Amino acid sequence: MFSTARPKCSPLVNAVDAHVGGRMKTARVSLRLSQIELADLLDIPVEELAALEIARIRLSAALMFRLCQALDIKVSYLYTGLEIRSCAASTNYCLCRRGTAEV
Repeated sequence: MFSTARPKCSPLVNAVDAHVGGRMKTARVSLRLSQIELADLLDIPVEELAALEIARIRLSAALMFRLCQALDIKVSYLYTGLEIRSCAASTNYCLCRRGTAEV
């Protein structure tokens, strides 16, 4: 009997947003900046920065550019560690972290 269960992968957009938010936080913390300090540098409310770091809202290209300047990082830093592949039995794309087994 064939299984009808869908592959255990996160939807691409949500997984990428979560990864980028996590990388934002890692960079901020490594510079010993508080959310308040970085939000001030970016001229955004601290609530918006907090929402970006947990992927509750999406990061725009313009804000990403300013963020990378403020943290002195390359845009590619935010995407480091992502591996995108096509899921078997699905036309959707999935995101897997490097070094994890495919499900």
